[in-house]
Amino acid sequence: MYYPAIGEFLVVLKRLIFKTDSWRLRADSFVKRGFAAKGIDTMPNPKRRHSQKRTSTRRAHDALKGHSLSECPNCHERKMPHRACPKCGYYKGREVLDVEEAS
Repeated sequence: MYYPAIGEFLVVLKRLIFKTDSWRLRADSFVKRGFAAKGIDTMPNPKRRHSQKRTSTRRAHDALKGHSLSECPNCHERKMPHRACPKCGYYKGREVLDVEEAS
């Protein structure tokens, strides 16, 4: 059996639950009107296909670049800046790493 009071209670409860999320109620009304069934998207989509040149131009700066390297003042090996030297273990003129000699 259907009780009208329960139906009204559910509507009031739904409004209380989604009080801050008014977009959900609007989304429900879109579904009821059949917009979703007609294939109308809610998000924007590109109107035309991007050409190969446009895509390549956008990707021109995506190539990987080599690390910038500096010279260790102690052993003159190449190392990454602001890091301890992996060969001698020195950083800013003092030894911070214990590096074992390779035999």
